[in-house]
Amino acid sequence: MMKLRKFLFGLIALLGFGLVSSVDSHAASAQKTFDCLGKKFGQFEVLAKKKNQWAKSDTVCDNNGNRVFFPLTTSGNIGFINWIFNPSTNGSLNITDCDGTTDRDVDVEVDFPLHTPYWVVVALVGPKNEGLDLFCTDVLNPDLTINEDICAINQVSLTAGGGWTKIIADLLADDQESVVWQLDCTVGKTCARHMKVQVFEAEQCQ
Repeated sequence: MMKLRKFLFGLIALLGFGLVSSVDSHAASAQKTFDCLGKKFGQFEVLAKKKNQWAKSDTVCDNNGNRVFFPLTTSGNIGFINWIFNPSTNGSLNITDCDGTTDRDVDVEVDFPLHTPYWVVVALVGPKNEGLDLFCTDVLNPDLTINEDICAINQVSLTAGGGWTKIIADLLADDQESVVWQLDCTVGKTCARHMKVQVFEAEQCQ
């Protein structure tokens, strides 16, 4: 009887570990890709939708901030993501405008407590023939005289299944920062329909 109980407890623990691992497997894969990547702060997914499949107000997000939508596009510009990083708040990730199917524009606000350094990484999901060009541009904060460069990369061509890419890195996080992402279809590839975006706290490397 005792051996049976030990076996059952071991089986439950194993199943529980497997469930937890599968739920946060994408975060784990990103952490394996980069050094000094700390706790995941938040995430959302960028999805392409056919015309009129997502007819929400530009100021309403009733999906708990987990998804943002752009029109299904075959070439050219997909849209823009406008980031605001504020280190002087309680800490949250808010998608204040999740519908880019009409104006190709969405707004994301990230509020970090206690000036927490952070990284933003992305990965495309889908067939390997899908691609996306991402342009990252720092926007000058009106309260600053110089522009802090938190775009770790200014331009990158992403391929579905190509793993994670670090786009933003702010190791100081001492001021409010603004960044614009421009998303374009990659010439010669099918335009990507699904991108994962994750925000992590940055740890001090030893």
